[in-house]
Amino acid sequence: MPTKFEYIKGGAITEIPWFPADPLLLNNWKAEVIDLIENSPYDFWICGGALEEWFSWDVDIVLTGPLQDSGALKDLLDRTTQIGFNHRQLIDLYWCDDYRKNLEGAPCNTKAYLGSCDTYLETGNCTLEECMIQKSIEVILATSAIIKNGRQVWSAPANSIDVGHSLCKYQARSPSVKQIKRIESGTIYKGTPCRITRNLDFRDIIQWSHQ
Repeated sequence: MPTKFEYIKGGAITEIPWFPADPLLLNNWKAEVIDLIENSPYDFWICGGALEEWFSWDVDIVLTGPLQDSGALKDLLDRTTQIGFNHRQLIDLYWCDDYRKNLEGAPCNTKAYLGSCDTYLETGNCTLEECMIQKSIEVILATSAIIKNGRQVWSAPANSIDVGHSLCKYQARSPSVKQIKRIESGTIYKGTPCRITRNLDFRDIIQWSHQ
């Protein structure tokens, strides 16, 4: 008999595997969550692999804006993730206000993975070498562990702390080692992060070649 599927991320759970990043399913997800997004104190930005030419199983979404009530943030992360599961999309959300200026700035001339690197913001120019300079960022997730089929498949780093309502905060390095290795191998980020608004059509930013 097939093994029962179960995936638990914080307060969100699904027993149905998701599809790769799909613009139509994401449009359906957005239609259901846009009121939550607009009524929240945060901006939601889609970035990462879903915007690129390579295959992506998940959709990275960063919340920016000054940190507000932790209970409300926990509920927002869980609800938007769960609605993603309901539409068979893995929405990978996290709060990181350290990214706000990078996401709001014009994209680097070298297409940084998060819009604009710090050097580009300061000088209006950069090289790939400068895009790979790591900095410390503060990240908050809805959980410190992800469970798939009864097995823990991800856990927060050792420096993480519980900041209430099971929210997990930790210091990370950005860009990550994986992102640096990808750039060094010649795989350059081409997609531009987009703020999720009522008018955004995911068909305009996610390539159908992913399907």
